Amino acid sequence: MYSLPPPFPSTHAFTPLDLLTFRLLDICNYHNRSDLMKLIISSLDFAHDVHSQVILGKILTSTDKEMRLYATKHLRVLLRAKMPFFNSWGLELLIPQVSCATSQ
Repeated sequence: MYSLPPPFPSTHAFTPLDLLTFRLLDICNYHNRSDLMKLIISSLDFAHDVHSQVILGKILTSTDKEMRLYATKHLRVLLRAKMPFFNSWGLELLIPQVSCATSQ
């Protein structure tokens, strides 16, 4: 699964995109705000940005079953829409969901 780079020394300046990603990942921890997580998932551009894929991966591993299901359905939408390079990152996120569903 994709992950953000390890913490850097204090001399490293994070880009605005990095800071936004950190904030969105924090919002994904709000278990009572599924509306925000759904808005985040449906608003991100997964074609060019690894940060979006990291956020989706975070929601796919959430403890909230409803959000995991929503995120998995969004993966299906991306697959059916023939998202560029989906096979290189999307399947990596989808396989754990399938194995989780079969173990229940």
